[in-house]
Amino acid sequence: CAMSQVLKLFKIQFDEKFDILKTGNKKKMIGSIIKYLLIIAVLVVTCYTLFLKFVLLGLKITAELVSTILLITQLISLFFVIGSTIKNLFQNKDNELLMSLPVSPNQVFVSKILLSYVQEIIISFVITIPLVFSVGLMGGSAAGFGLSYFLLMPLLIVILPLLPLSIALLISIPATYVLKFFKKHFILATIIILGIVVVAVTLYVNLLSGIAEGF
Repeated sequence: CAMSQVLKLFKIQFDEKFDILKTGNKKKMIGSIIKYLLIIAVLVVTCYTLFLKFVLLGLKITAELVSTILLITQLISLFFVIGSTIKNLFQNKDNELLMSLPVSPNQVFVSKILLSYVQEIIISFVITIPLVFSVGLMGGSAAGFGLSYFLLMPLLIVILPLLPLSIALLISIPATYVLKFFKKHFILATIIILGIVVVAVTLYVNLLSGIAEGF
């Protein structure tokens, strides 16, 4: 079955990055899961404490705040997933090994996309969910964060990675050609990067000046 082959390829690559499924010992597997859940719990408590400090300073817990958090985390996720997708699909050292197995190139390609998607789910679980969950706890039902808000968390974990990953897949192929071009034309690449840095710094300084004038 083609799907079973894809899942086998996915497990091989997943085991190289994470130790949850690597061990055949169920106790060790449960221990790894508990370890990650404890990390999430610590992050939630940390985020809750930070938001509490901001609330004491006058921050209002609203749906707009949740939207802003989701937007920022999606942009951060997009930034990282582009790099990881390019590496997983085109620059990973295991590409030749996987292609030597009795599988099709399409199966290897799909397994790598699945790996990128699961990695994004983990990032979403570690970064976005603690932030959004702590906001819900802070706001409470009085601010519109009822039981349905928390029940939507699992769905949020599954949906959030789809947009940045889809954009990364569209960008990864032309970005790979651009990287190859820059490797061949190092001086030109350096000039372009310096130009981008100068423009970015100029925009940043102008933004800070505008904010300062506003005060």
